[in-house]
Amino acid sequence: MLDKFRARFLTPSLPYEQDKYAPEGRGILAVCAALVALSILEILAFAVGGVFSQVAAYLWFALGAFAFSYLCWQYLVAVAADLRRGALWGLIPLVVAVPFCFWYIDSYAFLNTESLSELHDTYAQMKKADLAYTSVFWTSYPSRSITLNLIPTAIFGISPWAYRAGFSFPILFGALFLFAGIRRFHIKERHASAVASLAATALFSYPMFCEISRFFEMAISSTSYGLWAIGAVFLFAARPTVSSALTAAWTIGLLASSFTSGLALVVLLWLLLGLWLARALIRRDKDVAALVSAILLNSIVVGVAMYLIRPRALRSKQIPFDQMFASFQEALGYTLSFSKPVFTPAELVVPTVIAALFALSLRGGLVPLILTGWCFPVIWSAANLHGKIGPQLPFALYRSLIIIPAILYVMSRCLLWLLKPLDRKPWIGRCCILALAVGLYWPLVTTYKTQPILHPSRAPEGREAVAMEIINAIPSLGLTPYSDAWIANRADEKAIENFLPCLQYFLPNWQRVHNSQPLPLASTDTKKPGLIITLPNDPSIAQEYPGYRKQNRELSVKVNHTQNVVLAIVALQPLSGW
Repeated sequence: MLDKFRARFLTPSLPYEQDKYAPEGRGILAVCAALVALSILEILAFAVGGVFSQVAAYLWFALGAFAFSYLCWQYLVAVAADLRRGALWGLIPLVVAVPFCFWYIDSYAFLNTESLSELHDTYAQMKKADLAYTSVFWTSYPSRSITLNLIPTAIFGISPWAYRAGFSFPILFGALFLFAGIRRFHIKERHASAVASLAATALFSYPMFCEISRFFEMAISSTSYGLWAIGAVFLFAARPTVSSALTAAWTIGLLASSFTSGLALVVLLWLLLGLWLARALIRRDKDVAALVSAILLNSIVVGVAMYLIRPRALRSKQIPFDQMFASFQEALGYTLSFSKPVFTPAELVVPTVIAALFALSLRGGLVPLILTGWCFPVIWSAANLHGKIGPQLPFALYRSLIIIPAILYVMSRCLLWLLKPLDRKPWIGRCCILALAVGLYWPLVTTYKTQPILHPSRAPEGREAVAMEIINAIPSLGLTPYSDAWIANRADEKAIENFLPCLQYFLPNWQRVHNSQPLPLASTDTKKPGLIITLPNDPSIAQEYPGYRKQNRELSVKVNHTQNVVLAIVALQPLSGW
């Protein structure tokens, strides 16, 4: 039995082994030295700071641009290869993902104050010399990953569309990179492209994934950046080159800096890389072993750093073990449920069970078995770890969304295994693939109907409407979203609640003054322009403000279908000029 397992473990099974591909000798030493140097620099960035954190930040962004370009190029190569054969499989994830990620996201309705706060804080942190490389938001989330969510804003300017697109574009590219990685890893399989396309597209049929994605918030980052890392690792396993090694290392580090649950996927990738390293050493593949060792070292250093800067990142709920086990059983029930498809679409429950049985049979090798076994402790953790807010089931399962890429890959391996006997009957195989594609259409449509994806969302209401009207009025007052100014809430009106949190992304340089805070009326030459938002009968409208010119305006805001609120804007301009 041991000899049989050893023979199977060492049999050439990875794509580069079957092709007898050897990494370029001249680049191996350079990339290993670079990853070791980056690991040392990461430690110095946190331990010493200063110039080390600044250099580390700029290198991180430069390497990130390279890694993103490499992954995009690999996707384009895959699509071009399919098109030359008259196949469109690579375009299906793109066609499905684009409306999901970018349609009807330009409204002020459903503003998520948590994500607005994340972007606002990161924008402020980016002014530091190290570009927020070592900063942490809310003591829980490393800021470096949130900086990527600001890219659409940097390109297109501040807007509701740019704010939401910042959280959407990693999902879009994650699906494309997953397709490219699975397809390249199984390139020798006849149906590799079709199966990879189905896996990447099926991602958008999971109800909870779609729901959390449309919150446009950091909670989805562990899954989206996990797709980047998985795709990169597959590409590296297919061809261990300098480019794929650097890309794999950077994307795993990015995943480690995402939402806390992403650390579980990082640990899984460490395990797989460790097994690959052991295998390469036994097979005496010294060059590959060196590359894998460098990636593993760098990802461990970055991962440990990202864990240590989050105080109490992992803490259990203070409940008895039997209650924990009951929560775990309940979570499993929600994960695979026909009657309550809150996590997995009902149409994919049976395929998921079949794929799990396939993995447990070891017919797909060690990797599907590890992926399947890994899903259970992740679900346990989602149900029983407290985290920041201690959510209850079934909502708490959003922290286990990272198992979806693992499940999809195991299903892909199972499907490739089932289709293998049909290689000599290609038409039957194609019919089976088309039938599966048509079958996937139904859960996709069902999920899309439950989310405001293919139709506009409701009109802005309450504080959202107030924020929208204020932002639209600001240019006429001689100000911009980037002005160094302040805005104060003095409107005691329950219908609009506290609208200031909705403005934190849209007015990034503005000071927000709440009801309980005094107005920032400086008595020196550092007076700043400001806006007081109040009700028409408030005494502040008639009040004089020494050192300022005053301008009063009224603003009518529709807060719901039947109610309007009239607000007054007192615009204060320093006498020294605006």
